[in-house]
Amino acid sequence: MKSKILELADEANIPADHVYEVNMSEKTNALNAYVTGIGANKRIVLWDTTLNKLDDSEILFIMGHEMGHYVMKHVYIGLAGYLLVSLAGFYVIDKLYKRTVRLTRSMFHLEGRHDLAALPLLLLLFSVLSFAVTPFSNAVSRYQENKADQYGIELTENREAAVKTFQDLAVTGLSQVDPPVLVKIFRGSHPSIMERIQHAEKEENAPEHQDADK
Repeated sequence: MKSKILELADEANIPADHVYEVNMSEKTNALNAYVTGIGANKRIVLWDTTLNKLDDSEILFIMGHEMGHYVMKHVYIGLAGYLLVSLAGFYVIDKLYKRTVRLTRSMFHLEGRHDLAALPLLLLLFSVLSFAVTPFSNAVSRYQENKADQYGIELTENREAAVKTFQDLAVTGLSQVDPPVLVKIFRGSHPSIMERIQHAEKEENAPEHQDADK
């Protein structure tokens, strides 16, 4: 299996010499794998739960999916987006907080925005803004997951393995196969299992996977 994973990494132009296994079975039943590191420090990591519960073709698809995240720099894009949204959020909250304190000053007997009694208002604004941003951040995450799924299918050239992997993930994670729309919007950082299976079955004539150097 190690040689197959390294061959897959070579196809994705990810320089790696080792595959690391992490013992997580004593802590969780979750399945996981990832590619991390920069330059010569790149590492391909597999949890033992993944090795124990999936067959070789499924493991290769999962690794192809994770390599897709790495090649398309989803982690860096996510961090940059988080920083931008955070900066914008702090600006909006600052403006709203000042205005809210002015409007409720007499009602709550506040001395000003530095009054500790106004802290609940600040926390409320943070909560409301976070709730409002959640659908957007989830939509971006689902888009990236779809792209990684597509990359994994193209890299392994095994659509059937992708479908079987999603089916096994549903059983292992005890997740809803097709949750309600509102659950998808506010809780869905990944496409639903049903959507991922349908996408895998319909994926045809997709462009070749991206080169890691692009």
